[in-house]
Amino acid sequence: MYPRDPETGRLIRPTRIENDQIVEMVDRFYDKVRAHPSLGPIFNDAIQDNWDHHLQKMYRFWSSVLNSSGVYSGNPMAAHITLKQKVVPPNFGQWLTLFKETLDEMFSSEDADFIYGKASNIAQSLSLGMFYNPASPHHIPPEADEKSGTA
Repeated sequence: MYPRDPETGRLIRPTRIENDQIVEMVDRFYDKVRAHPSLGPIFNDAIQDNWDHHLQKMYRFWSSVLNSSGVYSGNPMAAHITLKQKVVPPNFGQWLTLFKETLDEMFSSEDADFIYGKASNIAQSLSLGMFYNPASPHHIPPEADEKSGTA
């Protein structure tokens, strides 16, 4: 259990990734996203002239994800569902590739792997939330096909 701050009562959690590193990571990553031929138009259209606001939100998001800081509040799934008509599943792989490039530029392999694991889980969760359709034949487990005789 983590100790509590005597003044605020909040848990005092260890910081794994410093806030200045998070800011640099987010800034570098989104510079790449904005320049990417597929991702750039999606993000630029969604965010428009609100990049400063979006980046501030991403600093808080990644601080909460990486350090359990609790400074982010929001609903990433709801925000991404609104983009369902513009995003395709391969965009998540593109996003992860750019993210991994950024991590490899900035962090030790141990920290890069830690952060990438979090990012990969987030990408998978968002992708499943946006595109998973249990009625689609593409989502029927192979063993179900074998049992029904339709394989």
